[in-house]
Amino acid sequence: MLNGSLIPYSELLLTSRTDLLSDAKIKLPFWYTMPVVSWIAKLLFQPSNKNRDKKPKTEAQKYHDKEKENSIEEMEMNSLISKNSNLSKKFQLKEAAREAEKHFVTESSTIDRELDTYEQIWNKKIGQSRQNLHEDVNVLIRDYMRTVLRTLPASSFTLERIRGLSSTLVKTPSLMKIGEQDALERYIQLYIIKLVKNLPTFKQVGEP
Repeated sequence: MLNGSLIPYSELLLTSRTDLLSDAKIKLPFWYTMPVVSWIAKLLFQPSNKNRDKKPKTEAQKYHDKEKENSIEEMEMNSLISKNSNLSKKFQLKEAAREAEKHFVTESSTIDRELDTYEQIWNKKIGQSRQNLHEDVNVLIRDYMRTVLRTLPASSFTLERIRGLSSTLVKTPSLMKIGEQDALERYIQLYIIKLVKNLPTFKQVGEP
């Protein structure tokens, strides 16, 4: 089409590439024909290679990024309230739990995913019985930790102490009845870390 009129195919096929290019440039905005302006426009509007090639984060990566942000916030808050011994202890315990979590949970997973994996091993019940056993074990761990946290110094919440607490719990008569003791003990370790990491800030220490 030329100036609103259709061009015969015979004439169109005989048109040189140079003429077509010249006509196209005439129709385009002037800045498209200026190399410097075109280059600047490309820089401004074309996404960078970094953004184009960036892969979306997995749920585990998002989880660990969030945990790092929470850890920084906890440390900043702890420095602000260091004069309040109860609150300061709680923030220190939560930070110690986050450090411990790094030894039990890989970057490709989350603490909830690990808990579920180990429970699949030791909890052989089905249906409501499975849910009841799940809750009974968690209640037992929570009650035990509620007592321990009343006197536990924040500095002593170490990997060795977590392993010691879980070893004591797994040997109680009620838990000895459950098979797969190794998986159950690892579950207890993870659940202890989760409880301490999620201690409510404005309650008394020892009430997870």
